[in-house]
Amino acid sequence: MLSVLTAWSTESEAVVKIGHCNDPKVKHASMYYMNGVITTLTQAIENYTALGNLMLSSEMTSALNAQGVCIELGYKYNPTAGAILDFIESGQQLNALLTPSFLRQWVVLGAIALAVSDPAVVALLAYIGSKAGDSDKIDKAVIETQGADLMTDLFACRNVLLVPHSQGNLYAHQEHDLLYNKLKNLSPPNQESRLSGLRVVGVGSPDAVEAVFNSQTGYSTRYLWRTNTYDLVMAAVTLYLKTKAFTRLESNTDWGKNGGPFSFWAGNSFGHV
Repeated sequence: MLSVLTAWSTESEAVVKIGHCNDPKVKHASMYYMNGVITTLTQAIENYTALGNLMLSSEMTSALNAQGVCIELGYKYNPTAGAILDFIESGQQLNALLTPSFLRQWVVLGAIALAVSDPAVVALLAYIGSKAGDSDKIDKAVIETQGADLMTDLFACRNVLLVPHSQGNLYAHQEHDLLYNKLKNLSPPNQESRLSGLRVVGVGSPDAVEAVFNSQTGYSTRYLWRTNTYDLVMAAVTLYLKTKAFTRLESNTDWGKNGGPFSFWAGNSFGHV
């Protein structure tokens, strides 16, 4: 009988073992959920729990047992600073991955998108957008800490799979680049052998084609994504990137209008997909 995960009530990054885990000789791999914008710790744990329950399905556990693999599932939490600062941070992350020209427009777009649920934020977001370039809102401490954790896994000869959602894709991209830069001084075979153990399957990705496939760190060789055709949040990102002559990674999955047809998060909710 399969176990069903219940939502964790701790702030620690809990780990659940799934698959063929009783034999100490089997290959262990790490898998981490990474959250998007405006996600509380409680919501992140709920999403991680949903992913865990998917992994505990009979089909998945049978496949892992047959292959003699143990997956240790955890989560890497990116704390929310509220809607305004989260959108600014996302803009700065895209800015870092692409070109330094479009932070203000990104935040204004965020204002327009958020107006679907709260028109009162439009003027405030637009104002902050005009000031956003004055200070760096990217949480480098989170990137460094999570990058160090991933480095530990890779040097323990573990394969690592990241499952980032929405803004989490930008964190995953930056953490991959951080690892690349830390490993680049190793001899090339050793560097490549370490990084080859890292894979990313992004959900609802705001990343741009140019940022992924023109990356000098080989990110495209380790990255797959699934974005819902009905994802209204990513549709807004698409419109914005087009104004800067960039292209968002295409929507390639039909998960329906989850989150409600009139919800700001329609088509983007991780727990529903």
